[in-house]
Amino acid sequence: MNRWVGIVSLRDAPVVTPIHRIALAIEAANRRRSYVFDGRDVPYTRMRSEIRSVARRYAFLQDWERWNVATDAVRWFHDGAVSPRSLPAWLSEDLRPRLRPRKHAPVTSTPPPQRASSAPVRRRTALALRTPQREAPRPAPSARPPRALRGVDVVRRPLRALPQECTPIPLSAELADRLRRHGIDVREDSPLAHWLALASCHSSYFYENPHLFPDMSDETLTMLGKVGAGAADVMIADDYTSKFAPDELGLQNKAIVTLRSLVRNELGSWIAGTKAVLLGLGEAQGRAASVSQYVAYQVIGVLVLHGHFDAVRLLLRAVCPSLLDPPAVNALDPVTTLHKYVSAQEMSWTYVADGPQHEQSFTATAVDARGRQAQGVAASKKKARSAAAESFLDMYEPQWRGSSAEGSVSRPNPSTYRSADREHDEAVADLETMFELPSASRPWLSQALTHSSYAYEHKAEFAAARQRDNALLANHGSFVLNFLAAEARARAVLSRTLSPEDDEARIVTPTNADCRALGQALFLRTGYLLGRGETSGAAAESVENPAQAVAAVAWRTHGSRLLLRRPEVLDHWLGALDNAQDPHTQLQALCSAYSVHIEEQYSETGAHHERSFWCTLILHQGDRTLRWRGADGGSNKTRAKLLASQELLDVLDASLSVEELQWSASERKVLRFMLTAQMRGMSALKARTRTKAAARGDLGVALLTTGDIDSFVAWTREVEQLVGPVPEHAREGIASFYRAALHDARKGTGSALARAERLTDGDSSAIATTFAATAVRRAMSQPETGTLRDVIARWWQEQARATPVRLNDELMDEEPNLLPAQLGAVREVLNWCGEAAASIDGRIDVEFDARDGKTHLLVAMPGVDVAATCSALSDVLTRTLPFVDCMPDEDRLLVRLTDIPGTEDLCSLAQLGLEEYLWA
Repeated sequence: MNRWVGIVSLRDAPVVTPIHRIALAIEAANRRRSYVFDGRDVPYTRMRSEIRSVARRYAFLQDWERWNVATDAVRWFHDGAVSPRSLPAWLSEDLRPRLRPRKHAPVTSTPPPQRASSAPVRRRTALALRTPQREAPRPAPSARPPRALRGVDVVRRPLRALPQECTPIPLSAELADRLRRHGIDVREDSPLAHWLALASCHSSYFYENPHLFPDMSDETLTMLGKVGAGAADVMIADDYTSKFAPDELGLQNKAIVTLRSLVRNELGSWIAGTKAVLLGLGEAQGRAASVSQYVAYQVIGVLVLHGHFDAVRLLLRAVCPSLLDPPAVNALDPVTTLHKYVSAQEMSWTYVADGPQHEQSFTATAVDARGRQAQGVAASKKKARSAAAESFLDMYEPQWRGSSAEGSVSRPNPSTYRSADREHDEAVADLETMFELPSASRPWLSQALTHSSYAYEHKAEFAAARQRDNALLANHGSFVLNFLAAEARARAVLSRTLSPEDDEARIVTPTNADCRALGQALFLRTGYLLGRGETSGAAAESVENPAQAVAAVAWRTHGSRLLLRRPEVLDHWLGALDNAQDPHTQLQALCSAYSVHIEEQYSETGAHHERSFWCTLILHQGDRTLRWRGADGGSNKTRAKLLASQELLDVLDASLSVEELQWSASERKVLRFMLTAQMRGMSALKARTRTKAAARGDLGVALLTTGDIDSFVAWTREVEQLVGPVPEHAREGIASFYRAALHDARKGTGSALARAERLTDGDSSAIATTFAATAVRRAMSQPETGTLRDVIARWWQEQARATPVRLNDELMDEEPNLLPAQLGAVREVLNWCGEAAASIDGRIDVEFDARDGKTHLLVAMPGVDVAATCSALSDVLTRTLPFVDCMPDEDRLLVRLTDIPGTEDLCSLAQLGLEEYLWA
């Protein structure tokens, strides 16, 4: 079978291919140096610089999927490249504020107050370590918001295979049998069985048996537990809200929290009964209930990440009787409820402590004015007071305990409003399309977009539609978003590594600001029903509740389908959630890698109730010290520290921009200190720390790994003027750092080459990419010898037997100075195009030329869509081999090979980097 079937693309009408057109192709490539972004021409150099800054931000956020895409995107804009028709939506969104036309602030004669002399003259907030709040542009009242209605299939990468050493970990036969009763047969899924055995391990067992867990960290278990806890919470909320609709938000929230505690205990008892929990020796002697509970969550996390969410739901209902018969709850705590029956002035409280200091218990006694009394005993005064109040109410006011179903039974389904405005109806219709919901969900979407102030002002319409405000839906939606965020984060990390570090494994609950950003991305403000008094207040901008409520509506309809398919907006939001540390912690991590220690000093101004704080960061490395006073004051010391840390990080990020190599005096001090620290400490970096440093782009390595050599040389020239030549003792450490980073970028597990080799899909695109990876690997492992003419001559002798070949040699007497790998790339390009032409019995035209230190090879195949046929090979070659740029166009492929440059006139840092770039 011809392997090119489905890969070679034909043109509708073959065109005449004139010979001697290489000069025209080179000229066309030289003109391609800018990209149209939002209607403005942006130079390729700036596109590369800003995309590198975006990649650096995602490296700090530990979002390696987007870091990979952004790093790859830099190569889309090498000089002469045919620019992409569009960028990923999230990348365009991140670039938009960076590529806005820069406004120059007016010059003032009076300096701003409280500005320190160390503050930078030019402020450039290039790196937002907290995920930026992407506020949606406010449309004109008459315009329909540009909501992104497209849904996407979620890329669910499988978890990494566990190392062979983990296979001896036993999986309880009782656990396997109980799972099989609920439709999960681990005998037919050995990867799932291995992961369940891992999930059965408590962290104490992990610590005591390190030989079973090579290259793994206990943070893997932590992430599994958080996914399991999030899944259990959303299942509890689902079951409760499907049966009850309480009048008060507090009642629903307290009922779910109470159920969570009961379910946690029941799950712990269940997993303990399966004899599945593996404990360390110390933990096994005095097993606490919480140990089994957390292992149960780890098991649930594994099952959910392997696609068994619905089976886990059935399992929970079978082993947790409290889900079927929820206990009675009251919206108010016992003490507050007691004061509804007996005023606080009529109650008196006494407390008696008993037992040793480390195991004290407290007895609280409540007595009212009539002499009625009750007692409660607990480990703290607060809990004892609550127990006493509860006992008092049970004894003297038994009616206080209402049934959880009392006033909470499911109400009739709501209907849509008859007189809602057009914007509300449009928002509901767009959300219905976006989340692929049935028309029956429209009344619930209307409820999700209803504020309590609107309900108060439109009571008649509200009652007629049997509606209510969005508070209860938002409460349910908060559990949904928490779970979706945990699942997305855990899958992104555990599909890539089994040894995440603390910051990488961090799973945080989406904040109000995060949910507000989702509401803004969904353009919910324009359809949000508010009372007249709230339309211009804080509620008008607080769209976190409707965002959570919309998520609840979608989840009630689709359930776990949202793990497989969801709106593009929601998928991007989940991917961009900030699980990273705050700016000061990140600055500490950056500095500690190079043995730089940080101290803080604070100053304050203003009256006591209007104080502002400033933080001065003092950095030490050996006998060197740097002081940086934050330019902005904070309302407290923590805020001031974060602001100062962010400013320092912004300066370091801006220093990597080749667009701005003119640094202020204060910035030069920072850069001199940090770059010197990096040079001194590079040799001491551990492998894992070195990988993170490379992802951040430390010491200009991002310019090397993306092939932007001219920018790297310009950057190193400025750096050497700042810090001087590279010390002799630091040369090997820096060279080793560059070498390892280039190896990872070209051949590492996350490289374009390795990703292409791992493709297993059977479509023609995946097959072509796999072929391309094999060809590039061959060019690297079997480089050519001789000259460019020799390579082309050998190919021509073979190709002429299969297809007509036209050659045009424009080299004259000049022989380019090329690397063996570059010659190997020429051989693979010619073989690729030759086979493609032969598969359709076509002709192939080849021209080559050398000028100004660059060699160009032009390949044309009349009748073949060269861009489609050669895109896979061009993409992997350009990202992998040094000084090779492939530029496929509709009817031709232009390959640019840069001659090996001389290093005599380069500074020492540039020499080190270029040497590794050529031969790593």
